[in-house]
Amino acid sequence: MRKSFVFISIIALNILFVFNSFAQGEITCKVLKSEIAKSYTGECKKGYAHGKGIAKGIDEYDGYFKKGIPHGLGKYTWHNGDVYEGNFKNGLQSGYGKYTWANGDVYEGAWLLGVKNGNGKIVTSKGITQTGKWYKDIYTGDAQATEAPYKILSKRNVRTIRISEKTNSATNNIEIVFKREGRTYHEMENLSLIGSSGTIINSSSYTAYESFIAPFKGKIMFTAPDDFYRSTYQCEFTFEITKQGSWLIEIVF
Repeated sequence: MRKSFVFISIIALNILFVFNSFAQGEITCKVLKSEIAKSYTGECKKGYAHGKGIAKGIDEYDGYFKKGIPHGLGKYTWHNGDVYEGNFKNGLQSGYGKYTWANGDVYEGAWLLGVKNGNGKIVTSKGITQTGKWYKDIYTGDAQATEAPYKILSKRNVRTIRISEKTNSATNNIEIVFKREGRTYHEMENLSLIGSSGTIINSSSYTAYESFIAPFKGKIMFTAPDDFYRSTYQCEFTFEITKQGSWLIEIVF
């Protein structure tokens, strides 16, 4: 009789342990993307998130997983307010999807390996529409265009770079603006601009290359705080513009 009591007590303790583990939010299925690996609820396979589930950390993902990473249809919400809804492959946006920035800009169209790639459309918060084709996150013009009049040659610690031509301006310049979490900045710490021609303007309200001559190559370097504003890191990118005109470069860091 005593042995039966001990056996039942052990079972009860095991059930209580499992219950407490779930109550305390312990992850029994691994999520391999660190930004959403704090807690997970959903389907599992061989110890990894697999199937439909919800994972949370500094970011949040609600959708399908494969072997611990987002794969298939899902919704990913970044801690800065950006949201992507659509297809994932091996943890990256791939296929068709809709990305909404915290400032209200929206892109809907094709993705490949986490960047815009293929036909799509951007509608800005100001109502400006840009429809056509993207290649490796760079807008190449209408759907028939094969090469854009600009290139991003390299980038480091920069989330997104958007280059667009100001069709309603007759000036010959390249304006630079910096964006983060829906806010626009015109100056950055330790900002340095290098250009192959023209005059560099760097003030608290306006940063630009004025009177440049195409083809133009430029390099922009600056220091930015991390997501928690506890430390800083160096950002830089180089680009080329092969067409005269008035241009806008938006740097999302």
